[in-house]
Amino acid sequence: MKLLLSARASLAALAMVAVGATACSDSTSPPPVAQLRFVHAAVGTEAVNFRVDEIAIRTNAAYGDEVLAYSNIASGEREIAARLTDGDEDLASTSETLGSARAYTAVLVQGEDGEEIAVFADDNTAAAAGKTRLRVINAAPVAQAVDVYVTATDADLEDAEPVLTDLDPAAASEYVAVAKGEQRVRFTAAGTKDVLLDIESIDLPDTGVRTVLLLEADEGGTPLQSIVAEDRG
Repeated sequence: MKLLLSARASLAALAMVAVGATACSDSTSPPPVAQLRFVHAAVGTEAVNFRVDEIAIRTNAAYGDEVLAYSNIASGEREIAARLTDGDEDLASTSETLGSARAYTAVLVQGEDGEEIAVFADDNTAAAAGKTRLRVINAAPVAQAVDVYVTATDADLEDAEPVLTDLDPAAASEYVAVAKGEQRVRFTAAGTKDVLLDIESIDLPDTGVRTVLLLEADEGGTPLQSIVAEDRG
């Protein structure tokens, strides 16, 4: 199992996509911006550059790499694309309207007909005291739909109830409030207690927010692995 923790700032400079249409009439005010980060979760695809409106924002992102800090992007309608690092054509692209002061995660996934970019709106509002807000993105087609259990590290799965159910590939769950501290996260085939991935210990911060991405093995298939994105706290 590979568990990668993030929230470390990118060593590369974060880029601002400058679009004239987004400029404020008051030249002394900064243009409205959104926050956008990128994840390469398309198994079998070589390293890519993520681009916004033809400008490379994150470069040389390999499958399963950690989730880096958000980049500031001009809000409004943006073209988000992924291209092989040595390529001259996009593997996948999508047009998304990014709201001012909103945060998003763009994930390159393997769809039924090849690579696709799925863009998810992030909500990094602090959790209540004693809790962490947790979201899961299923980026492992081989897993099909999954249930998610969050328990104490020594809890018997047979006695547990899932916090999330029937999460399909290329989909993101809602945010759920779970207990802070050292917890155990288990993914099972939907509707069963058949464990597909067992994160035996994960430290969930008080009032924090985390996104866990479920991925296939580096060469595809099983054993599954995960990336944990430190959204807040």
